[in-house]
Formats: sequence, structure tokens, C-alpha cells
Amino acid sequence: MKIKNINFTLTYILLSVLLISSCRTELDEFVDTQEDSTLKLNSNVANLILRTSMNDGSVDNILDKCDCFSIQLPTTVLLKNAQILISTKDDYELVEAYYTDDTDDDIRDEISFQFPIQIILNDFTVVDITSDKELKDYKKSCTDTDEVINCTDFEYPFDLKIYNKATENLSTLKIANDQQLFKFVEGLNDNELVSISFPITLALADGEVFVINTLESLEDALNNIAMTCESAMAIGVEEIKEYMINEIFEISKYKDDESNQTSDFEDYSFNFNENGAVLITEDDDDEDDDDDNDDDDDKSSTKRTFNGEWFVFETTKGELAIRLNFGSDKPLSNLNQTWILKKLDEKEIVLRKYTSNQNSKNELNFRIKK
Repeated sequence: MKIKNINFTLTYILLSVLLISSCRTELDEFVDTQEDSTLKLNSNVANLILRTSMNDGSVDNILDKCDCFSIQLPTTVLLKNAQILISTKDDYELVEAYYTDDTDDDIRDEISFQFPIQIILNDFTVVDITSDKELKDYKKSCTDTDEVINCTDFEYPFDLKIYNKATENLSTLKIANDQQLFKFVEGLNDNELVSISFPITLALADGEVFVINTLESLEDALNNIAMTCESAMAIGVEEIKEYMINEIFEISKYKDDESNQTSDFEDYSFNFNENGAVLITEDDDDEDDDDDNDDDDDKSSTKRTFNGEWFVFETTKGELAIRLNFGSDKPLSNLNQTWILKKLDEKEIVLRKYTSNQNSKNELNFRIKK
């Protein structure tokens, strides 16, 4: 009986030693292989991960026109003659439909909110906002949004392996969303070795995906995406407005489907003002073709002016749009539509008519008048 007890005790001790040895080997292997491929506080790759996992304030620019924060849902927005409950991101399209309603000649101004509301900053801090003035103050304080990499997202979930040097404990943390990843990386310290369980996936805004297998390739991918993202973000609502209000424009091209009607607008000049007004001037040159009188006094030039409105906003797809209303007189009323920005350079702005299926062939180009 004693022999059996001794054998059992020896077996138990042996198994315990083997188990401890196995765990010790696993820890040693992790430390040896991961020391040079772990996330370190303030490293370039850690900062890139932080920038990618930040709260993307641009996703609801249709509501607040600010990249520095997003509006906490649900929220109620107040329109001209109605109000809309925004419960999910899909409801942003209701506001876009309001802005782009071409059956209404009135230019739709900025929406307002039913206060109090909450905003979520880029670092996921939640702030209570009790008035429109407070909201505008936060917008004014928004100066640098280049930190956020909003051209790509991590696909969740994925795991992190965490080795605590003090306790010599190895654990696994499942990351489920941006906020959890941001808070974890933000709190990195020298007492832990943290390794990503590859492969993981990055998804671009256009649907393209990248499978990442190492920390080095993750750093390279995020660096490249960040540069592309910064280039794409060079033009925003404020940049378009600044471009438009500093010049006098003329129409260099207008196509209504397949019909080129540019010549209808050759006498018009457009002066876009910061307050949303547009002053349109028509140079009406009349010549007296009487063969009996070639005197210059028979030629006269008169100017007619028209008042219009314009409004710039960002669609739910991240496109920049301009809503125009130039009154009821032809041919100007043909331009009373919502237009999507396709190109902008130092000489010309190229627009395409806004449609839900993006199949419109209507084109409108403004160029700076010489």
C-alpha cells in the first residue's frame, strides 16, 4: 500500500516538474524570439497603430463637419421643418438626402442638434456638450487632424500575447475594437513584452485587404497607407470654400447628359462669397449691325446681376459636394443641383452631378476668369 502511495507521489511530482519545465520553456522561447519584435512604447509602429485605431471623427462629417470628434449616437438633429433621430451610422444617409433634395430650391444650411449631446474625441474621451456655442468652440479648437489614419481599419478580433517581466506570466488578450486597441497601446510600459498574434488583416476604404504576417511588414504597410491618406485628405470642405471665395469664376464646360451646353454660359461670371451667397454677373454685349452706321456708339455693353446660393458638405461616402441654387432664370436654373467634386487644381474645379447610382453624365467645370 505504501509502495503504491510512493509511486503515485513520484508520478505527481514528475508530472509537475515536466509541466513547469514545459511552461518555463514556452516563456523562454517567447522572450527569446519576441524581444526584438514586440510593441514598444513610443516606437514608430506603436504610434502608427495608435493613429490607425483612433476614433475617426470624419465618419460623421455630414453631421458636424469636424474631423476631431464624432457625435455620440443616438442623437436628434433639427432640420428646417423637421427633426431626425440618428440611431446608427446608416441614418447619416437621411441627412444626406436632406442636403441633396433638388426638388427644394432652398439651399439647406447646416443642421443643428437637440442638446445636450456628447462628442467622442480622437482619443475616445467623451465630452458633454450643452449648447451650440460649446460645439462651435470645440470645432474652432480643432487644428491638427493629420494624426488620424482613416484610410484603413484593422479587422477584428485578433490576439495579443503579453509577457509580464515581474510576474513571469504569459497571457493572451483578445482585441475586439479600435477603442480597446488604442487604450492598450497607449498604456504600454517597459514591464511587459507584447506581441501580435499574426496574421492580421488591414482593410482599406475601397474594400482592398492586406494580410500582415510580421510586425515589420505591419509598420511598412501603415507607413505607406499614412502617406496615401495624407495626400487624399489634402482637400476638404474648408479648402474648397477658401479656393472658391478668393477668385472670380466662369464656366468652362457644362454638359447635360450628352448635350454640351457650355456656350449658354459664356457671358456669366460667378463670385462665391463666404456667407453662402453667389453674385452672378451677365455681360450682355449688343452690336448694331446696321450697314449705314459703323460708329462705335452703336455698340453698347450692359450688365445684369443675379443672386444665388452655394453650400459645401461631405457626403456619407467621404466625397465633397457642392449644392448650387442660382435662381429660376434659364439657363442658370439648369445648374440648381448637387455636384460632386472630381478634381481641383490651380486653374479649374471639375464637378459631376450627384446621383445615388453615380451614373450621371452631367458635368460642370468652373475655371478662374482671366
